Amino acid sequence: MRADRLLALLMLLQSRGKLTAAMLAEELEVSERTVYRDMEALSMAGVPVVSERGPGGGCSLLDGYRSSLTGLTASEASALAALAVPAPLEQLGLGVALRQALLKAAASQSTGLPAARLYLDPEPWDNEAQPAVPLLAEVYDAVNAGRRLRVARPGPHGEPLWLEIDPYGLVSKAGRWYLVAGLGEAGKPTAHLVVFRVDHLLAAEAVNSPATVPADFDLKAHWQRASRAMVADQRPYWVRLRLHVSLLAELHRQFPGQRQNLDEARSAQTDDWLIIALPYVSLENARARILPWGGAAVVLSPEPLRQSVADFARQAAAGYERE
Repeated sequence: MRADRLLALLMLLQSRGKLTAAMLAEELEVSERTVYRDMEALSMAGVPVVSERGPGGGCSLLDGYRSSLTGLTASEASALAALAVPAPLEQLGLGVALRQALLKAAASQSTGLPAARLYLDPEPWDNEAQPAVPLLAEVYDAVNAGRRLRVARPGPHGEPLWLEIDPYGLVSKAGRWYLVAGLGEAGKPTAHLVVFRVDHLLAAEAVNSPATVPADFDLKAHWQRASRAMVADQRPYWVRLRLHVSLLAELHRQFPGQRQNLDEARSAQTDDWLIIALPYVSLENARARILPWGGAAVVLSPEPLRQSVADFARQAAAGYERE
């Protein structure tokens, strides 16, 4: 909106002094012609602006003029000077609003904000590409408006599975957005809390009914508990196995990240069997993938998995014996 841009222009001039039209155009993301039109609008509104063309010229406020905004302490001003707009807020479309708020704060200081002596770099060292989040705006609007959401997540074969949820809040973690939500009927206390990665959702649409969020719900506390559980779930379940060499091709296909481990186990073998530790997701996942190998695989550890695989094998053998 033009009114917001005019206020931002005023705050820039008040906090930074004389600036060229090119500098103002870059800050406000407009053309230089628009800057001059906005300067004229401020003048017509009674703001004593000065525009000087030519070398050494620029745009400024009349000496001694200041808008009537409250001041900040020196420590508060220093803290604001170090604040950059985080990428997650830019994704939500709040970057412009935050920059304008910082300008207003700067304008409240007789000398503007001090030069920043602290910089927080949000970029990871590995330059991992951040996922696109096309539905983030819809989800944020529903969260902000306190409306229920109808979302679709991928089913076992990629088909959309629809759920109606109460959105509790959004969390940005390492460049990824997560939606904390409650599953339950509209208007009733939530029976179960879930966490979705927003970029994994296939669709999201607001429902014309208010979300039911407990008054004492603490988003930060819940996220900390949920994230610890997610980290624990992502830890590999290591299994030590004795495997027949006939499985090597299948092992390379199933465990592409374990190539060096497999090569070392192959070089250390003295017969047709090799001993190796491999990572699985869980005991159940390991059992389901090991059982089809039959006698070509023997679990050495951990003991609970060894006993579970043996028990399943005995049950299968007993069924065939009865036949």
